[in-house]
Amino acid sequence: MKMEWAMQFERCRQAVEVAESRLNTANAVNRLKELLKEAGWRDHIDCQLGSKTMSARQMDACAQVNFAKFGSAWSTLDDMYGALGFATMKVGVTGKTFSKEISGTQHRQHYFHVEHVGLYIRDHYDFNGIQYLGTWTEDRVLTKSETLITLHPQGNLIIRLKDGPFAAITNANFRNYRVEQIKGGDFIIYSDIMWKKSDQIIELGTWL
Repeated sequence: MKMEWAMQFERCRQAVEVAESRLNTANAVNRLKELLKEAGWRDHIDCQLGSKTMSARQMDACAQVNFAKFGSAWSTLDDMYGALGFATMKVGVTGKTFSKEISGTQHRQHYFHVEHVGLYIRDHYDFNGIQYLGTWTEDRVLTKSETLITLHPQGNLIIRLKDGPFAAITNANFRNYRVEQIKGGDFIIYSDIMWKKSDQIIELGTWL
């Protein structure tokens, strides 16, 4: 999946803004410190984290610091709703630590210089539970307004006369298909990474 495609949709653009705004939260800084320590950062040893050659999957493992959920049952029934529905916008960073001596003490104040911010989508496809997947005819999925119309006897008849038989599809239908056809499964998808140049400084505090 390409972020260029996803950014056509307003809810994706909003998720990018929210995820970016969470780079400097307490949780993000704590996560960043953990990742840096895993990468070799110490009180007197600076550390480079990540690079622009990383894939989204690699960033997810070693440089992702926060996220924003997006999509809901009330989202517009468009291509993004069909492809993702509910998804997670993740944000990661590349850059390097540096430190300064605190005057009059033996301690050092540590910082992280963000060189690039990476944004990407992670979503998982599983068919557990009873999630509703839409109301379908043989040829298409009904819009949300059409689905509401089918709840009334008159509307139900109108849709059937117009489009033929239809049915509400849930995860159970896919599970049954999977058993009968021995096809399909659960999986995780990642988009590519949308990179943004940055010069932000994140304060890491003193070494603990």
